[in-house]
Amino acid sequence: MKYGIIQSKTIICDPVNYSAEYFRDIITRHGGLPDNVPDLAPVAPVECGPLRILPGVEILTQPPHLQAYQKQLSAWTIDNNQMVREAVWQILPDDQIRQNLKQALADIRKQHETGGITLAGGIQIRTDRESQAQLSGAYNSLKNGLINSTRWKSDTRFITVTLAELQPIAQAVAVHVSQSFSAEKAVSDLIDNAADTDALLAIDLQHEFSQAFNND
Repeated sequence: MKYGIIQSKTIICDPVNYSAEYFRDIITRHGGLPDNVPDLAPVAPVECGPLRILPGVEILTQPPHLQAYQKQLSAWTIDNNQMVREAVWQILPDDQIRQNLKQALADIRKQHETGGITLAGGIQIRTDRESQAQLSGAYNSLKNGLINSTRWKSDTRFITVTLAELQPIAQAVAVHVSQSFSAEKAVSDLIDNAADTDALLAIDLQHEFSQAFNND
């Protein structure tokens, strides 16, 4: 909680982190009663002669669109026994909105890409970057004849696989990863081709990504 100082309807000090020494100095310089300033942050307004110490409250609302607005705070105002300021959301330039949308899109793609897949029979395969690398290494070792079989761990159990058994797993993961990036590219093109701010704001990233992924 932050605190400020007012005199009648005039703000003398915008809300700051509470410091008794700092507040006593301001109260003294403005003809107030410094002895009334508590050592610890008060739980209610403090009367210091013609001056008052009031809590400062920031009213923070959600932006109309996460990627399209930046937050600014209004000036402090006096509202009965507290000082208040609100979040003011301002629309960003189109180029910044595009950049923010593409960053959010990359996050969606990565979450999908590395979130795992489920094969026929209910076998769950991890697709995080480390698992992708391990799968690629195991597949290449089998394909090059370095080993005849290997233990492989799904999300739920160990299985022993040969090249013939691991190949469809490796292929499924490769297709999944490829489709994830293809979907990101399709939605990125949609962002680039948006004609104006309204068109950018109308893009539902999750919906467009899912649709592009499923249609690939």
